[in-house]
Amino acid sequence: MKAKNSFTYLEGILTYYYKNQKYDLYPGDSVHIRSNEMHNWENNNTNNVVRLIEVTIPNKFKKE
Repeated sequence: MKAKNSFTYLEGILTYYYKNQKYDLYPGDSVHIRSNEMHNWENNNTNNVVRLIEVTIPNKFKKE
């Protein structure tokens, strides 16, 4: 099982960056990615509140 992140956006507009692409996300949008993939976000250059829920699933079977 690979470690994963899931995000669901509840309020505001969020600018999300993934694999050199830019996406504007709105309330109700969701993102599901592997944790080790490059990603980032910003508050869409506004002073408005952005609320989201993040769920992270660790890779509990990974050998150290």
